[in-house]
Amino acid sequence: MADSVNKLTADEIRAKIEEGLTVIGYEGAGSIAEFLIDQEAEKVTADIEDVKAKRGAELIYIRMVLDQLEAAYAEELHVHETGEEPTYNAG
Repeated sequence: MADSVNKLTADEIRAKIEEGLTVIGYEGAGSIAEFLIDQEAEKVTADIEDVKAKRGAELIYIRMVLDQLEAAYAEELHVHETGEEPTYNAG
């Protein structure tokens, strides 16, 4: 993802986690992660006015995040199965 993408700031993430836990009542990392991904997708696409185009762009962003998570999972699984040292991508 490009540096120009308008992602959530650290303070916004803290506020969203607090909202998810106390206001919405989410429990568990999965629920919070899904909520944060959706919230960031909304922020990234905030400038898109057409509702259908906006949701399409949100879904594309969500897919990009899921692809990153899938790649990280595949690498962790590979490390687990082979014992090879992981190569961490901070991106």
